[in-house]
Amino acid sequence: MTIPGPAVVTDTFSVKNLTPIMLIRSAYGIPMGAADNRIAGAPGWISSEKFDVEAKIAGDVVEELKKLSPQERTLAQQQMLQAILADRFKLVIHRENKDMPLYTLVVAKGGSKLKESKPQDSAQVPTSGRGGRGRGLGLMGDGGPIVAQVVAVPDLARLLSTILGRPVLDKTGLAGKYDFTLQWAPDEAESLNTPGGAPSPVSADTNRPSLFTALQEQLGLKLESGKGPIEVIVIDHIERPSGN
Repeated sequence: MTIPGPAVVTDTFSVKNLTPIMLIRSAYGIPMGAADNRIAGAPGWISSEKFDVEAKIAGDVVEELKKLSPQERTLAQQQMLQAILADRFKLVIHRENKDMPLYTLVVAKGGSKLKESKPQDSAQVPTSGRGGRGRGLGLMGDGGPIVAQVVAVPDLARLLSTILGRPVLDKTGLAGKYDFTLQWAPDEAESLNTPGGAPSPVSADTNRPSLFTALQEQLGLKLESGKGPIEVIVIDHIERPSGN
């Protein structure tokens, strides 16, 4: 599955063999590992039937996207995908807040161990995608490591949400950009308790700590379990697209 992301700017949006629910998750920023209760009112076919979707993007829009920061580009591309879903699938949604299990990312006792990126390095490092090279955040295979360069903590929280299958709220108060490598391995008990999806693969490398432990020991951050209001996308209407 490949959905164009913030580091990929072309004049064509093209996806192959994807279910509509995958597209909806991407369009509204819901991590692929998140629990299914983040999307309500969905008919069964949007999770089982697959489609190819292509759309042309105007040249001036592509040039404007290239000028945006990765975060701004992500939001712009999500809005474009929302428009495609409304046009091709006649998607109509509304948003509600519901209390759900979540994690809060906070600074651990003893303080943050994150080291800020140097300004001159930030200006020179090219933006990259999920592969972990250049500026950006990469998960190098199942079970890490997580490699970050010139990355904000909210971006780390979003990746943690994808890995854990539960919303992660950034409450660290850390506003800088950071470089780090997080070495970790999935813990079997934690994997089996991951809400909303298949368990994460369990690494045979017992020398690496669990994700929760690694965050505290290596980054000085802590995940606290709790409940809170989370935005839910409620599908009011959706249709199978025509052949065009």
